[in-house]
Amino acid sequence: MLLSIIKYLYRGLSTLIVFIPITLNVIYPSSIVSSLIYIPLLSLTLTLFFIYFEKQMSQYYWSIKKHACLNKKQANNKGFREKFFLCSYCNVNNLPK
Repeated sequence: MLLSIIKYLYRGLSTLIVFIPITLNVIYPSSIVSSLIYIPLLSLTLTLFFIYFEKQMSQYYWSIKKHACLNKKQANNKGFREKFFLCSYCNVNNLPK
């Protein structure tokens, strides 16, 4: 739940950051070269950076989720409960024994 909230906050903030150069160009007009070349290029670069970072963040999110499920499968081991914290992504009762 917390990871999905972080993901949506990240998407909102990245959208705002990508639109800041475009908005500033509309509010404070500049030369034709910066309006037609530099501002769109900056926005495109920021967009590609945030897409790459989102991909990395999603892979990390799914690896945490997968690791939590694998840990839940081992929850029936006697010493496992004392060593590791179990999170609530999977239901232990639904896993095969």
